[in-house]
Amino acid sequence: MRMMQTDASEKKALKQAFLRFLAIPVILIVIFSLLISFSYFYTKKHTLMHQQLDEIVTAMLDYRDYVSGMTAIVRAIESDYLALAASGATDADIEALFMENMLQYPSIDKLRILDLAGMEILRLNQGDGSPYVVSQKDLQDKSDRNFYQETRLLGRHQFLFSALDLDIDNGVIGIDPETGLVKPTLRISSPVDINEQRFGYLVVNFLMRDMLDSIRDYLNTEGCCILMFNEDGYLYNDTDDNNNFGFCYDEGSEQYSRTICDDFPSIDLAVSTGSFVQDGKLCSYVLYSNIYDRSKDYFLSEASAKQLGFLLYYDSLSPYAIDLRFSYFYHLIESWPIQLAVWAGTLLMYWLMLRLFFIFDRVRFTDLFADNRYAKSTLRQAIHNHEFVNYYQPVINISMPGR
Repeated sequence: MRMMQTDASEKKALKQAFLRFLAIPVILIVIFSLLISFSYFYTKKHTLMHQQLDEIVTAMLDYRDYVSGMTAIVRAIESDYLALAASGATDADIEALFMENMLQYPSIDKLRILDLAGMEILRLNQGDGSPYVVSQKDLQDKSDRNFYQETRLLGRHQFLFSALDLDIDNGVIGIDPETGLVKPTLRISSPVDINEQRFGYLVVNFLMRDMLDSIRDYLNTEGCCILMFNEDGYLYNDTDDNNNFGFCYDEGSEQYSRTICDDFPSIDLAVSTGSFVQDGKLCSYVLYSNIYDRSKDYFLSEASAKQLGFLLYYDSLSPYAIDLRFSYFYHLIESWPIQLAVWAGTLLMYWLMLRLFFIFDRVRFTDLFADNRYAKSTLRQAIHNHEFVNYYQPVINISMPGR
């Protein structure tokens, strides 16, 4: 029981000792807090990066499914056209069929038939809300284009995919009359074979702006954006069209040769995936092999991108903005349960250590910390002022020799 009881001087000694060395646990607490808050930041950052990569994969799958849906449309149009052509239908019947398909699928910008020499023999364009048949004098010769030369090599039931680029006729970039903007398109070509004999090629251009915009705003969250680009870094879906499709423009134009590297110089297109922080934006990107280049049914034109890239970034307007920078106080508050446990544990250990020293030698501990001894400075001052008086006590040996 005596071990647990303390008198006034001992309590005073314990209090003085606690205050005298309090700086040591406080310093340890600060160090631990910094490490914990940095760990929270580091863990949160990597969690966000993994989250970004998961979102990119999901967006890529949606893009693939969208393109797969377009191939199904081409296959349906081809099937209807072959059935009509085999029945000896007139040109008017075929035009009516194509007109019906373009009304049914507003995403089709152009639908045309090429002959075996690569010349357009029929083309329908999407006009101001309604498709129309292009006059014979305006039909074009496609035999000198890469996509036609490559289409000639396709077997039956095979597709050729062009580059994701702009709607261009005779070197002139087409403008959407409704929006006044350029029209990104994806062209799909398929050979037309009847009874094992080739008669020509079906070519369908699909409008891609809505899809590209939906990819950009895929997360539907302010400050979170997905940019799509090819292996050379040319952008497809930035908000500003002046940043997109730099490969389609002539030298000297504002868009010419502009790539994603202009805005994100930290990106390394030689690496298939990565994450980095650029200008306050937390970025993750993935480069995929184009989704049709390994399938026997799908081929890419020479002009088509062999890889597609998706970059997702969170900027200062995103819900994750506070997590994008190291903030001691923010993460200190965020990790308050752990911080509180560390603070309490450190102070408790400090107090227990003092109690152990006290129990080991109560008297000396009390003398050291209860001001029962003079401080060294006080003793030096007393010596300097000659405040000490020496007294001599003789030593006498009273024993007698021989006794």
